[in-house]
Amino acid sequence: MTTPDDVDRELDSIGRGDPGTRRMLRGALERLAAGAAGADLKEAAQEILSGRLGVRRGLAGNVYGRSLHDGLRRFREQYERLSPEERRALRESGREQLSRLAGEDR
Repeated sequence: MTTPDDVDRELDSIGRGDPGTRRMLRGALERLAAGAAGADLKEAAQEILSGRLGVRRGLAGNVYGRSLHDGLRRFREQYERLSPEERRALRESGREQLSRLAGEDR
């Protein structure tokens, strides 16, 4: 079992120490824990956020990993249907969000 601090340290490691990325990852886990992507990922996110399961182990495991892979595949399919302009706008929006989240430490 891990602690909430361990979860943040693991998210920091995944985000290479960038506070905006850590906040984005935590926010994504919180949305998953609320059920945004179905029961399997809800359970995985709840286990991770509670400290009962490590981030990497939880998302790489057979059941949760398969659900995550399926969700990422659907995202990629939707992304590939976007026009180049829509993709550019989505990337810029993501950059702005990360910048804003990183600035919350200041």
